[in-house]
Amino acid sequence: MKLLYPANLNPHLHPNQNEFDIIRKHFDWGRAMFQTMWHTQERESDSYLLHYLKKQGLPVNKKTLATLREYLGIRAPSVVPRRRASIVRIEPNKTDHNTAGIDVRSSYSPVIINVPHAGLDWPKDGIAMPKREDLAEEITVMADLFVDRIAKAVVHEAADRSFTSNENGSQSQIPQAMRWPTLVINLVSRLAMDPERLDDETEEMSAVGMGVVYERDHLGGELYSTPLTEAQIKRRKQLWYKPYAAVMEDQVEWALERYDRCLIIDLHSYSVEPLACERHPEARRPDICLGYEDFHDPGIDEVERIFNSYGFSTARNEPYSGSYVPLELWRKDPRVKSIMVEIRKDQYLDGLTLLSERVTHLATALYDVMRQWHLLRESGDWENECHDDDRWGETVDSGFCDFAQNDGVGCVGSLEFGCGFWILRLRAE
Repeated sequence: MKLLYPANLNPHLHPNQNEFDIIRKHFDWGRAMFQTMWHTQERESDSYLLHYLKKQGLPVNKKTLATLREYLGIRAPSVVPRRRASIVRIEPNKTDHNTAGIDVRSSYSPVIINVPHAGLDWPKDGIAMPKREDLAEEITVMADLFVDRIAKAVVHEAADRSFTSNENGSQSQIPQAMRWPTLVINLVSRLAMDPERLDDETEEMSAVGMGVVYERDHLGGELYSTPLTEAQIKRRKQLWYKPYAAVMEDQVEWALERYDRCLIIDLHSYSVEPLACERHPEARRPDICLGYEDFHDPGIDEVERIFNSYGFSTARNEPYSGSYVPLELWRKDPRVKSIMVEIRKDQYLDGLTLLSERVTHLATALYDVMRQWHLLRESGDWENECHDDDRWGETVDSGFCDFAQNDGVGCVGSLEFGCGFWILRLRAE
């Protein structure tokens, strides 16, 4: 079977065609193909449409975005409300290994983007919620708001670069290991369960009532009118904290087994001004805080250079330090590299409104960090890494409907859901 990139969508074959016409045909064809498969909200988001503009070499700004929306007949997204009308409750799906509060988008990559603090939902696990009118606001204040959108934009950026066009318009594949990353996103508010807190006496935030299960708010006030019992705290950890740690460990170990290396990008955001609960309010607050430790350093000099080249000011381990590594591998396995990227909130938010252009800019920088790690750390045979007897085939993102060209090789293909989006799997016969 031979699958071709649709001719009427290829700008190299129609260099004089209006760029917006190309985008419209591209978009409409993809929407018709995947209307029952692809989330409309995701496809019509600002970050997704901005990638269309970028792909066609058009200016990436509010004016061209508005023009594209008008041309495609898509309404602009509504402004994010300052407070949610209600808090979504999540019920555990298992008692022994509950994964209901975790959004895992595995892409068989050695790169994992961990988003532990963007969650806005609350567990429905038999433990009483805090009885306070400002709970939704407190959840929002403490959340790394919309950082999950930045992580998903990195996937879009990676998908956009999954194929490179030659001068004659043909496409060459980028090796799978250098494509889109795996995403692990915590959906539960960190107030209910913080997956990055240490569950022992070494956790410094326990001193202010913000250990694994928070007991105080960001101002130091009691979170619950009736304090949680030890049994309730233990149950909360068993249902939500331990499963998240297990998922991360599984993803890292799978990457090590297949690629013999793993990069964790621990993605966060932080407030412009220090919160009352912060332990080091006197520290600098750059555009990007880079947390790391020497044992798991992925190449801090190069990471910092990349962010600086995109116009971001940076600081190392200030105001926050370190980066997430599963405890079973922490300071034990040097093949695991980890970098924490803390983005100051004014770099992508205007109050509580997401700035899509900034999200795209950040996603591009993060993708370059991921790509440069591959290039600097590995110089082996990429094609061999794409072969796996258990997980066969190439994975081609259909978000931009860029299908692989496979000349002279018999293939069997199937379209299925994975990595949070629909993907085409091809197997040589």
